[in-house]
Amino acid sequence: MKEQWTRIRKARRVENVLINIIMNKNSKILYMLLFIGVFSACEDKNPIGEIPLVEPEISYSTSTRGAGYGPYDALGYGYDCAYSDLKGSDFIRKAVIDVNKCLTGKGTDPLTGNQVNVTPLTIDSAIIHQGGNSDETWGYNFNEYKESMNNATNISVSLGKEKINFFTAELKNYYTDSIRYSQVYSFYRLDAIKTVRKLSFSHTLPDELKYFLNDNFISDTKNLSAKTLIERYGTHVLTDIRLGGMGSIFFNARLNSSSSTNKFKLDAKAVYSGITAQTNYAIEKNRFQDFRDVHIHIHTIGGSEPIAQSSIKFDAEKSQLEDLNFDYVLWLKSVSEKTEEIIGTGNPNTVIYPISEFIFDPIKKIQVEQAIIDYVNSNAIHMKQIDIIDNKNIAVYNRKSTSSGGGGRGSVSMVPHLRVKKKDGKEMLYIATRSSTDIGLLVFIPYGEYYQISYKGGNNYLDFSDKTFKPFNNNPNQLWTLEYMNPTTFKIRNVGYDCYLGFDLNTKYRNSDDNDEIIWYIPHETIPYHRG
Repeated sequence: MKEQWTRIRKARRVENVLINIIMNKNSKILYMLLFIGVFSACEDKNPIGEIPLVEPEISYSTSTRGAGYGPYDALGYGYDCAYSDLKGSDFIRKAVIDVNKCLTGKGTDPLTGNQVNVTPLTIDSAIIHQGGNSDETWGYNFNEYKESMNNATNISVSLGKEKINFFTAELKNYYTDSIRYSQVYSFYRLDAIKTVRKLSFSHTLPDELKYFLNDNFISDTKNLSAKTLIERYGTHVLTDIRLGGMGSIFFNARLNSSSSTNKFKLDAKAVYSGITAQTNYAIEKNRFQDFRDVHIHIHTIGGSEPIAQSSIKFDAEKSQLEDLNFDYVLWLKSVSEKTEEIIGTGNPNTVIYPISEFIFDPIKKIQVEQAIIDYVNSNAIHMKQIDIIDNKNIAVYNRKSTSSGGGGRGSVSMVPHLRVKKKDGKEMLYIATRSSTDIGLLVFIPYGEYYQISYKGGNNYLDFSDKTFKPFNNNPNQLWTLEYMNPTTFKIRNVGYDCYLGFDLNTKYRNSDDNDEIIWYIPHETIPYHRG
């Protein structure tokens, strides 16, 4: 049976996976590479009597340090907070504050350009000798996740009375499907942090730093457009920084209800802590099986010592990692001043101000404020509000049946579509071509990662083997996935047979039979798609 399930699991289109996880004190760090081939098969009948375990989709990205910025690293530089809340050096921009001016007291008036002598500043520096700490950010939907980030940061997110949508643009590198940012998907981020050192100016208010601006920045504020200035210098100025390494694990999934929150967090933390302890964390066989479309993204910042990834495996049936082989101490030592990156602010009370606060020409300042707003809004992710297909009477049409025309809004009774009728004492699926007094339209009911197909008020579920509706008996022949081609067009795949429902209900279609017969659609603008 296990060999048979291997064939079925291979049918899932899972991309090559690379996991790199960094954990906190008393931790170990894992890099995992999981290769799963793409395989397609369709049997005449399905001998399997179990529901397949779902493997979460996992992706990986890393940020490693480039050329250094000198002994004070990026202190005084600009930073692009449209993308990140000071996590990683990829978003550091050009210098705004001149450190040498700060230390010598030989400043420049930003309006006149005249040299001025002022009281020098000092740079507070602290070397941190600690194993690390952790943090978490949760949002039942994307707006809640953004709000959690805003509440946890000391970065100024307002310009005047307007609150700006900072920090979100980087997520587009992790999740390209915009549906993940809709109100039906949840976000959970766990951060493992190792701090190497902290750097801060002794005074961090813009007015206290106005005479220490970099000469190039002063010149550019006079000669460049506000838009170009933001592109070159970023949105905020780094007056206080924390340097080290960080591993962030992003969990994104569709939860059936808010009551699923605790279970989802427990599953995520079990992965986190289980890998940390390098032990079997298969407390429950169905880890992440209660949620749909789970995607885990691992992003690491800092450090230089990777692991031999090919030695790590993931067993979906056991829900555990195997063949762990990683030297945590080696990675810990690799996070140093040479491999450190910015991972936040050192003093939680320091406010990181927008770059517009360091521009003292009032007209230019207003222009830059608007440029920040425009730039951030053009790159930000905004939560999509969608109407969902779940638990609704849905008229599902086949493309082949309507390829010659028809199928518009309000024509449910005229265009062939899927319905349920009773015949010879059985509830059966059929394609209706006219108004009918039969049992009714289909209802797609979420069942963990999959769907059951039933009808309004029904307690029976479509079985692919004979297209009848029966009581659910834990049979994968009664479970389905929806594979979307666009917001209203999709294929209906049976989990047990790994075949597709098509225009000829007696045919078991393969995916390679990519024609109109296996393409279904909902011609209603109010029912956009979601992954099934």
